Amino acid sequence: MMKGKGLLAVFVCILILSGCGGIKSIIGDRVADPSSPSTTEVPDNLQEESKPMSQPKLGKSETKSISRSNSNKKNAKSIPTFDLMTEENIRDYLVGEWTFDKEYVSDVVCKMDIDEDLNVHLSFHDLYIDEAKGNYLGKIELDRMYINPDDEPFLLCIELLDGDEPGGDFFFLHRTTYDGKIVMSWFFAGNGNCIFDILGSDDFQYTPEEIMFEKVSGEMSQLEPYIDTEFYGVFWGKGINGNSLWIDDVHWTGEAYDIVIDYPRRMALYENDVPESILYSIAPDRISDILGDDLFPGEVYVVQTDKDGNIIELISPEYNEYLEGGFDENSWDDNYDVDDETIELILDIVEDDVKEIQEHLNMGMSIMIDGETVLLDGENCHYVILGTDHDEHFVKEIFYAVNILTREVYYYDVLTDLWELI
Repeated sequence: MMKGKGLLAVFVCILILSGCGGIKSIIGDRVADPSSPSTTEVPDNLQEESKPMSQPKLGKSETKSISRSNSNKKNAKSIPTFDLMTEENIRDYLVGEWTFDKEYVSDVVCKMDIDEDLNVHLSFHDLYIDEAKGNYLGKIELDRMYINPDDEPFLLCIELLDGDEPGGDFFFLHRTTYDGKIVMSWFFAGNGNCIFDILGSDDFQYTPEEIMFEKVSGEMSQLEPYIDTEFYGVFWGKGINGNSLWIDDVHWTGEAYDIVIDYPRRMALYENDVPESILYSIAPDRISDILGDDLFPGEVYVVQTDKDGNIIELISPEYNEYLEGGFDENSWDDNYDVDDETIELILDIVEDDVKEIQEHLNMGMSIMIDGETVLLDGENCHYVILGTDHDEHFVKEIFYAVNILTREVYYYDVLTDLWELI
């Protein structure tokens, strides 16, 4: 069970199911989302001889590229530039031992060994029950999604030696380098099943939207932290002292609800000019607030630093826009429109799987589904809000969240400020 806190959003164009099961469209109140992100840590030894530099603050909807100068850090190899536009360079990049180990996404760990001929060995192990989930040998072929040979990114196509198991086609991106490790993300590019369905639960196997692999490289960024500024940054991990965070500044494109036709949605969430993460200390008086909630590697946050380059604020971009008054309620009809298939699936889950929700509906309460999501256990879950439907407005009373992939349903406990898995 993960904890979410303080993520606020504005909801318009809301779909409601009345107690008798009918769906109707209404305009809802602005909702204070019961969930929001937080932050983590920074090792002092890596900050030696590093002089931060100041940058201009971001405006409401801006994404700025921030230039940085180099500093000399002890015992750190400079980070090479990965040019993944040629097949030879991609092969060199892929070779080595990669590990997927993100407990907020899956209890299953995957070790992936790739040799120079792109032979691959995949080993899965469930840490929760301490049980092996399978070992597979195969071959990776490089391909493109489109006819134009200049198109990129490349596709990685896995063919397993065991003909009974599917391999799968995957887009991939080099994400960043942090704490002496390279991060590479894979995105399932096909339909049906693939080998990484093993990362899902036994009851409902599925492939995560983004599979983040890490490989030990020994390289550390020579770049300096930013001082007295605000920027979009991706959190990748905590420093060894528990009070620092590895952050990589990016251009945030937004939690787009428009369908990205060419590539999976998470590939388009942000762009990165310099894929290197810097270790930021957290200001001493802000440690408890920033580290009070869960942080999710690979997610974008708005980062604010003081004159010494310490993190003093770390919040979700959506909540930041809300605080700055950047939401236009007239634009939410398009941004948070929910397709009928998703609505039907959500209703099927809450009506068939959750007895207490059905009891509330039988007592005359209505359901609001507005398309907004909250990140729980590393997955986007749709809000399902129970309340009373008045002519003038909808009174929101009980918050649930539904994972349509796993059919898991969460209840928001107002007293403890926690999401609880039902």
